[in-house]
Amino acid sequence: EKNYNLKTLEISALINSIDHYAFSKCANLEKVIINEQYEKSFYLATSVFENCPKLKEVYYNGSIDNWGTYYVLSSPCANGANLYINGELVVDVDLSHLDNAAVYHNFEGVISLKSIALPKSDWNEPFFKGCVNLESIIYPEKMKSDYIDPSCYEDCKKLKNVYIPYGCTTIHQDAFKGCESLEKIHIPDTVTNIYPFAFTNCKSLQEVIIPSSVTYLSWGAFSGCSSLRK
Repeated sequence: EKNYNLKTLEISALINSIDHYAFSKCANLEKVIINEQYEKSFYLATSVFENCPKLKEVYYNGSIDNWGTYYVLSSPCANGANLYINGELVVDVDLSHLDNAAVYHNFEGVISLKSIALPKSDWNEPFFKGCVNLESIIYPEKMKSDYIDPSCYEDCKKLKNVYIPYGCTTIHQDAFKGCESLEKIHIPDTVTNIYPFAFTNCKSLQEVIIPSSVTYLSWGAFSGCSSLRK
């Protein structure tokens, strides 16, 4: 923490867990290299790379399948960075052939990402905040999730369609904030709560159907939705 001289960080294949704030405030960190772990498991706790404003390149020497399903709660790309898998820039990701796997914050802030197909799992909690070039997400059938996390899709500026799973009860604060290309969204009749600024500044949003199941619709939930007609 607070190592101002660190510019490049390489994580050994022997390390399979990194704890909270381990490299936070490394103000000059520019590149992170992560080697595929021998045990094929990897855990990144929250805020590992918090306040590393110059971190713009992340390299993973391993398979996209492993990276996509690690238990990542804090993406090294969270500040907005390109992700490279085996030296290739990550643009289109297909994890749909994987069973019983879940995606968490693995791709948060990956500015190179344009499309992703999620694993065939009943349970996924993907988090794509800051994926400014993300256009398409393919969800598995019957995906379950109790809620949409705060800021889950925030600033996904090119995303036009999203899927809110049946069974979801809560759309949290800022969940879709700044999704400027989002035109239409279907809210299932399991949703009961929509929190502040959930859809704020979704400037292309034209139509929203709010089901009768919603008992709490917060102030500002649709503020800045200048194209909203109904």
